[in-house]
Amino acid sequence: MKSNKYFWLVPAIVVVIVLAIIGAAHLFNPPSVGEQASNAGYIRKTIGLITDAPHATAELFYSTIENIVFLIAGLSFGKRLWRKEHKKFDEEHGVKH
Repeated sequence: MKSNKYFWLVPAIVVVIVLAIIGAAHLFNPPSVGEQASNAGYIRKTIGLITDAPHATAELFYSTIENIVFLIAGLSFGKRLWRKEHKKFDEEHGVKH
């Protein structure tokens, strides 16, 4: 039961921390909010990209698509490998289904 609590608690805490950092950037340094010019410093450009809503949304969207594609590919490969290993195990141990 404890692990189920952490399953929801840890991502919620991470989201709250990220939103707090983005909110602090908006509150304490408004000129750094949003995408910055190429000659801006590294820290200022990084904060600008993180706080730029369209950029962050696009990154989240493409990361989600990428994760779904990798998950589907991994599951299909794993399923095929699992069937192959299961058949091999059955042949070695004389198991019939």
